Amino acid sequence: MLNNIYDSDTGFAYGTYKSYIIGFALSVIITCVAFSIVEYKAFSNIHLYIFIALLALLQLYVQLIYFLHFNLDLRGRWNLIVFIFTMIICITLVAGTLWVMFDFYKMMMCKLL
Repeated sequence: MLNNIYDSDTGFAYGTYKSYIIGFALSVIITCVAFSIVEYKAFSNIHLYIFIALLALLQLYVQLIYFLHFNLDLRGRWNLIVFIFTMIICITLVAGTLWVMFDFYKMMMCKLL
């Protein structure tokens, strides 16, 4: 996919100038598109939210590939596994926190009424 340069001691991937410029250009384009569709109200509210969410996921993909050098070769696979595990932990923490907070809110509203 990308031609990464690897450190011989640590195995850490470094990008090339070309990959950094491509990643930067794609990030700027995605950001400008998102800003433009919000600024000019190009879609209805629900379609706008969906389109912004899709652009956010596209932006995440560009950032992961071009700047964090996540790929499926042997050296990059461990970084990807660690990232996925970190995301699972973060999603679990956020979902658990929201669950507890909404449950507390529901219990407090029942006592007030």
